[in-house]
Amino acid sequence: AIDFTQKIPQYNFQAEVRHIDLVELNLLEGDYTSMSGMFSLNGQGSSLDDFEGNISSDEVLICTNQEEYPIQHLELESKNNEGLRRIEIASNIANGYVEGNFNAAGLERGFRQILADIIPSLEAPKSNKKAKEDFKMELVLGDFELISVLFIPELHITPKSRLFLEMNDQSTVFDIVFTADTLQYMDYYATGLISDMQY
Repeated sequence: AIDFTQKIPQYNFQAEVRHIDLVELNLLEGDYTSMSGMFSLNGQGSSLDDFEGNISSDEVLICTNQEEYPIQHLELESKNNEGLRRIEIASNIANGYVEGNFNAAGLERGFRQILADIIPSLEAPKSNKKAKEDFKMELVLGDFELISVLFIPELHITPKSRLFLEMNDQSTVFDIVFTADTLQYMDYYATGLISDMQY
């Protein structure tokens, strides 16, 4: 059920999704990409940035023109405690959390800036303005292939790679620790990578 009579919309439902075209919905760019699977949502919020609750999925299949990519199980929990937001994720793609004050756009810019710092040939975010963010994040990567296919096809990272990121825009703290057995971007190839950067 979806309840829009409350000040903040409430969600509590399960759904089976079959072959939704993510490109047609403007969720992704590029060629055909569809998604099927079982989804469950229980929470409240009017956008990704104020959602609180739990989202889970099982037997998800992402299909492109070339391949099929299964997501065995994904669990995402979002909490807000006195202005401190925490999102936890568990899946075969990645496991970890992000905690603090942040929004979805700021996280995307942060990831792209990290990759640009590690790989000089990779284009940095177009905006030079720092997002007003204050958060820390820890992730252990699993199967990165789907992320690569959907967002950065030239980038390949081995499983069990680890990322720690801490950003505080007000105190200008920017700390990144990234380790990977192997990282490849186009012709750039690194093994036994340990990257520790502070700004």
